[in-house]
Amino acid sequence: MVQQKEVPRTPLERAPRADLGWDPIPKGRYLDRNYMEAEFSDLWPRVWLLAGFERYVARPGDYATFELGGESVVAVRQEGGALQAFHNVCMHRGNRLVEPGLGRAKRFTCLFHGWRYGVDGALDEALDAETFPQGCPGESLDLRPVRCECWGGFYWINFDDRAPPLREYLDVIPSHLDPYHFEEMKIVGDYTLEIDANWKTSVDAFHEAYHIYGTHPDTLGVNDDVNVPIDCYRQHSRMLLKLAVASPRHPDHGKVTDPIREHFWRQRGSTAKASKVVQRMFDRLSPRLCAMFRGPRWVWTSPSSTMLNWLTIFTTASSRTSPSTFLVEAHGYFGIAHIPVSPTKCSSTSSIWFACPMRRFPGPPMSISFPRTN
Repeated sequence: MVQQKEVPRTPLERAPRADLGWDPIPKGRYLDRNYMEAEFSDLWPRVWLLAGFERYVARPGDYATFELGGESVVAVRQEGGALQAFHNVCMHRGNRLVEPGLGRAKRFTCLFHGWRYGVDGALDEALDAETFPQGCPGESLDLRPVRCECWGGFYWINFDDRAPPLREYLDVIPSHLDPYHFEEMKIVGDYTLEIDANWKTSVDAFHEAYHIYGTHPDTLGVNDDVNVPIDCYRQHSRMLLKLAVASPRHPDHGKVTDPIREHFWRQRGSTAKASKVVQRMFDRLSPRLCAMFRGPRWVWTSPSSTMLNWLTIFTTASSRTSPSTFLVEAHGYFGIAHIPVSPTKCSSTSSIWFACPMRRFPGPPMSISFPRTN
């Protein structure tokens, strides 16, 4: 029998209950422009913000912008492989250097007066620099850097030079999500829409399952909206929502329904070959085993973003107990970022990405064990 290396698993223990108080939340926090401006001055500049996927800036010269209120940041991959971020502003008259979005460049040229910067942020050329009587000192006119660090296949920015490093800010998040190896996944969808709501309203809606019965009654056959633990970890939080199990409110609770078979295996299966084997096993599931599924898990990683790791995992018995078993997994992840636009409007970006290789993910087990079938 092949000895498998033990790897850390996502902790499933409940966090100590946080005392958040019971007072009503003032509606001004969702409508007041002064409150929004206070967030822009006291909140957003001081926290790590999930700015994008490293895959979007994989090659030297690849760049991507991140917009938040009046701020624009461009992150660009360097020749040596490092990722650096700069304020997306020409140092001459404050013109935007690049339009919002993705691209690739050997240098950045301001479209106002033609000043040119290298991808390392250095001022390469100021047009007619000799005509400036006060001189044109290049170093003092380089693009202003923004702190940029990476984790989990994502890059993050922070406007505050005094803020702690990213890993310290993330605190428990890596221990929860590292086992899933986000950096190995492929992006299959990326969508952005503008919502007529304060960003906190949008976040609130994704941080509870209470609305499922009223808003998504058609999904009660495939998720448990009742047993939904929520944990607070200082500036982060976690919600565990079980999928591929019918709600206790649903008449088919405890059964493997046709929608569960259709949505969570036939549409999300790993490979065609594996699908045939596991489908036979799936069809033989007993109702009590269905309740072993856990997921998805929402993890808020900054005040403006959250990640949902949406898991549909099918496994046979662990090889630690039997040499004649095998493992099949299908992993999907869905992330949402909420960016404030005005007191009553926000931009919501949704991204979906899936694991490309079939591998053992040592995260929260949503496993159904069977003896091997031929």
